Amino acid sequence: DPAPPDPLVERDRAARVMATDPGRNVALEASAGTGKTRVLVDRYVRLVVEARVAPRHILAITFTRKAAAEMRQRVL
Repeated sequence: DPAPPDPLVERDRAARVMATDPGRNVALEASAGTGKTRVLVDRYVRLVVEARVAPRHILAITFTRKAAAEMRQRVL
């Protein structure tokens, strides 16, 4: 028998789905190493591809130049 899904893992997955939904406004706050950059990149790509939002109409803010460079590289 497979183990039942971990409720914390399920909550995290559901939160990530909501955070990348182009139809929602989102403020993403989390501690280091939790996947914020990944979520922001996924959201950016979904906004451009699925919602057909022009990149110039998207504002993504990070707290470091390193994170901004990483986001840019992942998007490209």
